[in-house]
Amino acid sequence: MFLAFNLLLLYLRVKSKSKDQNNLKQLTESLFNANNGDDEAKQIELDNQIDRLNERIVEVSVKTCRLWTYAATAISILGVDFRIYPRHLAKTERFGISFMDVGVGLFIMCHSMKVIRSASKPTTASASESEASTTTNNKHILNMTLRMMQSLKNSLPLIILGLGRLVSVKASKYVEHESEYGVHWNFFFTIVVIKFLASGFEYYFERNSLRYTITGLVVSFYYQYLLVAKNFTGFLLDNDAQKRATSLLYANKEGLFSCLGYLGIYLISHGLYIQIGNILNEK
Repeated sequence: MFLAFNLLLLYLRVKSKSKDQNNLKQLTESLFNANNGDDEAKQIELDNQIDRLNERIVEVSVKTCRLWTYAATAISILGVDFRIYPRHLAKTERFGISFMDVGVGLFIMCHSMKVIRSASKPTTASASESEASTTTNNKHILNMTLRMMQSLKNSLPLIILGLGRLVSVKASKYVEHESEYGVHWNFFFTIVVIKFLASGFEYYFERNSLRYTITGLVVSFYYQYLLVAKNFTGFLLDNDAQKRATSLLYANKEGLFSCLGYLGIYLISHGLYIQIGNILNEK
């Protein structure tokens, strides 16, 4: 069932990519068919078509990135339990970087990318929220809380998937590595936490790509500082079964604290994507 779902997802992505390529072809043909006269109206139309072509190129690139990320994720998750799958591509246990380690970061990066125009132009709702938030600090906190709660509500399918995976894995006694996410945690919960935290930043940062990028770098460097300078690595690598049994936080420390690193990746990627959208819309 899982394989059929991923194959269906892959087919839809390929079909969407094919449609975008046809649109690119038609748009390119219209560019070459345009007259080279000095007519101002034709020149404006030509410039508009070039801008739309640039936007389409970025959208197709993002969709292609998502396509290969989802395909690699499906193949790796299904194949990692078989001997034919190269072990050096599997997730590392303690230190190092592997293909599947890069995959989860790339998945977060793709998840942070939205449609170019919706990511670069504020909507009417965000503008009204901005006007309402200029009254008092309490308004700021209230509006930010409402947006974070809305993000949590939108993440309900992910929460259900995470709980379903937890129950199915425990009920079937499927082999799992607690050093990856912990006893009860999984990647679905990680995405929910990232979206929840990022929605709070989105309220204050709006469409300022520099704020996203700087904040993402600060979060990433601070997390690395904790791992290296504060011996946080020893805490995360400690696999004491007795401590896991007595503390819910300790039982899921790997998954919980990894959200800091993933949040840094999300903010940096989102800031970069917004900057691309701003550049395209300025032309």
